[in-house]
Amino acid sequence: MENKANYAVVGAFVTLVIAGFMGFVYWFSIADQVSERAAYRIVFDGAVTGLAPGTNVLFNGLPVGTVEAVSINPEDPSQVLARIGVEANAPVMNDTRAILEVQGLTGFANIQLLGGTLEAGRLEPQPGQTIAVMRGEASDFQLIMEGARDIIANAESTFERIDAFFAANEQRLTSTLTSIDDLSSGLANLVAGAGDGSDFDAVVSNVSTALESATATLSELELLVAENRQSLTATIANAETFSAALASNSEGVNGFLASMTATSERIGPLADELRDLTVQVREIVAAIPPEDVRSTVSDIGAFAQTLANNTENIQGFFDDARALATNLSGVSDGLQGTLDLIDRASAAVDPDVIAAPWIISIPLRPPWATTPSTSTKFSPIRAPSPKPSAMPPSAPIPSSPASTA
Repeated sequence: MENKANYAVVGAFVTLVIAGFMGFVYWFSIADQVSERAAYRIVFDGAVTGLAPGTNVLFNGLPVGTVEAVSINPEDPSQVLARIGVEANAPVMNDTRAILEVQGLTGFANIQLLGGTLEAGRLEPQPGQTIAVMRGEASDFQLIMEGARDIIANAESTFERIDAFFAANEQRLTSTLTSIDDLSSGLANLVAGAGDGSDFDAVVSNVSTALESATATLSELELLVAENRQSLTATIANAETFSAALASNSEGVNGFLASMTATSERIGPLADELRDLTVQVREIVAAIPPEDVRSTVSDIGAFAQTLANNTENIQGFFDDARALATNLSGVSDGLQGTLDLIDRASAAVDPDVIAAPWIISIPLRPPWATTPSTSTKFSPIRAPSPKPSAMPPSAPIPSSPASTA
């Protein structure tokens, strides 16, 4: 009876322990589900190895939630969408970063939420969205692994190109190595056969002579520089002054170059015209018979000789022309004086007197009369003419100036 009682106590105790453990697990799970959560969607570019539903979400290293779902973006297959649920009081701000971290080589991953400032404000859904969206980033380890993969891929491509190069140039490389081998053998034989009177000794002697000449030349250059240091310094200073002047007058230099450019542009068409004129002159010269050219040159020579023989007459002609010019100048001065006199006379005439009726005085005595007679004044030109005095019958009666008029 005692053994049976012990078994009953032990069985009861074990049953209570198991029930308590199950109750604790149930309470823990219920407490986790009952706590209020906020949902966010994270967009990752590229692969998200190790990410799956249930993956922990950490905020600055502390667990604040889990990954609820992972899917491919239907609008962009290169992106992965991860829906996470975190505690509602987790300070997820607009500048908080979501980083996918991989735990070493085990492949386990989690999402790490880092940073964020209160000034940026809490992350809220945008208009037209039901859930707030964050941009995911790859971890440094993941970037290193991806970079290593890229480096390995590039190395493989490089090795493939190197293999292709050696395969395509195998004969050339073999020939080059053979030539190098022959060259090294020849140098070895040359050095081994070096001695008095050998070609190698001659080459070494020539090189030594060239080096001595170069050393002497450098010494002379150093001496020249030392003796003319002041002159060289002055020359360099003048060059610097000239360059500074050019720099200060860059606008003038630019203007000069621009004018030269414009002048060259104008000279271009002129050169074309001169070229055409030269062609025309050549055609004209080619069309003239050589005999005419010789005759013309002979005539010009004879004319020049005639001028040379009559230099005195030509000088006299120019002297006469100079005297004639002097006389004409005097005549022109006299004419100028006459014109000035006429101008003064015309200026002295009263216009009213010129506008008055004319009164003409005509003598009554004919020219052939011996005794003086009085003259009669007439009225204006339209007045009747006076009767002439008695004249001999044989003499004709002259008409008076008034009647003639």
